[in-house]
Amino acid sequence: MARPTWRERRAHKKAEGEERARQQRVAGQKPLFPKVSRTGAIVLCSVMGALFILSVLWRLGPGAIRAATMPTAQTTDGMAINAEGTTMVYKPGDYQVGTNLPAGEYKFLAAGGACAVSLYRNGEPYWEQVVSEQDWLTLEDGQAVRVTNGSFVKADDVSVQDRTELSAGSVYKVGVDCPAGTWTLTPVDGDGYRSYTVTGQRILGSTPEVVSDGTLTGSVEVDLHAGEYLVLGQATAVMMR
Repeated sequence: MARPTWRERRAHKKAEGEERARQQRVAGQKPLFPKVSRTGAIVLCSVMGALFILSVLWRLGPGAIRAATMPTAQTTDGMAINAEGTTMVYKPGDYQVGTNLPAGEYKFLAAGGACAVSLYRNGEPYWEQVVSEQDWLTLEDGQAVRVTNGSFVKADDVSVQDRTELSAGSVYKVGVDCPAGTWTLTPVDGDGYRSYTVTGQRILGSTPEVVSDGTLTGSVEVDLHAGEYLVLGQATAVMMR
């Protein structure tokens, strides 16, 4: 009688093992699936959850991945640090300049109405700047500031625009919101003074130096230079071609 080959011996051994395992399961001695440890289960769930989140973000596109990494508002006891490539948008709230808000210049934007930027001393307000649409204000170390109904960003994070028409009731920084040059200012109907003011640096709590101003009864031409601020009352501005 010929001796079985190694392939036949291997197949026979495998069949015997499967038969023993089947008999043990029938007898209730061996579970159908191996028992998973608690640590293993936690690791498995974590990996599956991470893969699910990444698959959702991938379907939504790069914009969704960037939004997921956008920084939140800073805490009240630590300086805000924005992630690389993102812009820190500060929300309404109380700020201590130099503690949870860096000193410097900011662009403020009203949210569906007037935004108030208030200075506090010993818990009491003593200066308030009302922002109807937008404004530029420099905040200094040690100031206690409260912002309501608006948001603001650091001046360094504001993109330069090339606007040639400006609407009434806002403050514009020349060289950032609009180009330097000669502009035609025209009064318009509405509540408020038909006036304009061109100022130097705007520091919260201080009256800015006035470069030029006037009350409008008709259109006038005004030269604007980079770094100046144009404060428009009930008047619009159009850059001359």
